Amino acid sequence: MQHGVTEFLVGQYGAFDRMAAKAVIQVKEKYPDVTLTLLLAYHPSEKKVELTDGFDGSLYPEGQETVPKRLAIVRANQYAVKHSGYLIAYAWQLGSNAKKVVEGAGKTVHKTLINDYSNQ
Repeated sequence: MQHGVTEFLVGQYGAFDRMAAKAVIQVKEKYPDVTLTLLLAYHPSEKKVELTDGFDGSLYPEGQETVPKRLAIVRANQYAVKHSGYLIAYAWQLGSNAKKVVEGAGKTVHKTLINDYSNQ
C-alpha cells in the first residue's frame, strides 16, 4: 500500500504549469497510480482543449461559467487551492494574482512557503 500524493491538478497558462506537468508525467512512468488532471479556466466550448499525452483528464470547476473571463484563471487557481490538500506553486512577482492565491492558501493547504525576494 502506497502513501502520499497521487493526484495532481495542473493549469495550462505558464512556464511553471508546463514544467509541473512534465515532472508529474515523469513520475507517472515509475508510479502508474499517479494521475494528472488539467485544470480548465475557460469552458471547453469556448476554448478548445486537447489533452496531451500524460494527462488523465480535465476539470472545469463547478460555477466557473459565471466568472468574468478576466478573472477566470484566478478563480480556477482559487478553486484548486480550496480543493487541494497540498500545493506546489511558484509565484515570484509581488502583487501578482498568483502570489495572492499562494499566500491565501496557507489557511487551507499543508504547505511550506519559500519566499525568495532576492530579485526585487
